[in-house]
Amino acid sequence: MTPKLSRLAAEHLPVGQSVDLGSHSVSEAEIIRFASEWDSQYFHTDPETAHESHFGGLIASGLHTLSIFQRLSVLGVLNVKG
Repeated sequence: MTPKLSRLAAEHLPVGQSVDLGSHSVSEAEIIRFASEWDSQYFHTDPETAHESHFGGLIASGLHTLSIFQRLSVLGVLNVKG
């Protein structure tokens, strides 16, 4: 019998198993607010200058997207209420 995902340690999660964690829409204001405090590179904080970057526009920080993933995984897999 396979234990519930909510009871498994990360190293015991089945390889290849997909888990729907839901979603989170990120606004431009949220991207800029997060990056201004935690990752203030211009392509995260300045929409106009970001168009000149190799990304071609404003992008969310990797730290930001990792933080969103962490929250979704805690809420979705561990069933912790946010």
